[in-house]
Order: sequence, then structure tokens, then C-alpha cells
Amino acid sequence: MKRYRDEIEVFVVHRYPFRYVFKSSEIVRDVQEYYAEMKRLKSKLDMEIGLTETNLSWDWNYCGPLSPEGEWAGMWYASILIRSMVLDLWNVSIWSTVNDSCLSMISIEGKEVMTRPTYEVLRLFKGVPRDLKDWYLSKYVDYVILGNTLLVINRSDKVVPVKVESDIIEVGRFSFSRYERIDGKWKMVRSWTMKGGNR
Repeated sequence: MKRYRDEIEVFVVHRYPFRYVFKSSEIVRDVQEYYAEMKRLKSKLDMEIGLTETNLSWDWNYCGPLSPEGEWAGMWYASILIRSMVLDLWNVSIWSTVNDSCLSMISIEGKEVMTRPTYEVLRLFKGVPRDLKDWYLSKYVDYVILGNTLLVINRSDKVVPVKVESDIIEVGRFSFSRYERIDGKWKMVRSWTMKGGNR
């Protein structure tokens, strides 16, 4: 690294934390571990860091509720993206987009198109500015304020009241929501909620 530092613009990371997941608590724990790992890496490297390939599992044949095709993968991916914004990472790209068995955000068979939770949560990030103004991270609830946009996630099975600036927002259980500042108040414009709940 020292020898070729002047020739390196982006330090690229591939990360697949699991093969199999047996409890949702493992996913919640990995969100914390991811942030700690990347924060430590940033402190050691004076360059951009890109998570150019990641998913909940590397095993494309691993399917089911706690696999990359399940709702918890959506919750995990939204959490990773929010925390990557706080870390100001260069990018975060999930592997993969289309037709890679259970790893894909989208599956296409003939005229049938099936979207998975990772795709649904990614849509909530569309057009979000990079202007990070404030953030809050905890075991279950995170939020970031980017310009006039608020993204907030709740990985717990309880509704959680969260103070954001002068507003109190009731964050739904197992939810990821996008708010916009309208007339000085935070108004929800879109939300995604897990249907399956805790496991």
C-alpha cells in the first residue's frame, strides 16, 4: 500500500458476512460490526473506500426468510447504506442486480419480473442528496439527514419515538422510511415495512 499509494484512488472492499443466517439477531449484530470494521479501515487509509460487492451471504443457492432474497436482507442493506453515508464511503453496490438465483435484487423469467426487498429499499434512496447534516446510530434505530431528506430505520419489533431536530417521529416496527422537510416539518413520503417480523 505504501509503495503504490500515489497510484491508488479507491480502496475496494468485497464483503459477505454470512453463508447461512439462523437468527435475525445475527443480522442486527452484523450492522454494528460492519460500521466498526469500516470505521477502523477508514482511520488507517488516507483514500476513498468503496464497498463494490456485498450481500448478506455469498451462497447464491441459499434461499429463504433470512437469506439474501428475504425481508431481513432488505433491512440489512438499508442499514448498511445508511451507515455508509455516515462513513462517507465512495460507493456501496450489492451483488447482484438480476438473475443470480437468491442473491439478485430482481429475477426475470419470461414476462414475469419479481423484485426482492433489497430492490424495494434501494428505491427509497433515489435522488437522496449527499449533503449529510446530522445522523444518529444505535443498536436498533438509525437516521441520517441529508439536505431536506430524512432516512430512518427501525430494526426492532417495537414502535420507537425518535427526536429529530424539533420533531418527535414515531418509527414503526421493522420499518425503513423516507421523510422530506415540508413547511418546516418532516413529512413521510415513502416507507417499507417487513411483513414477516422477527425470527
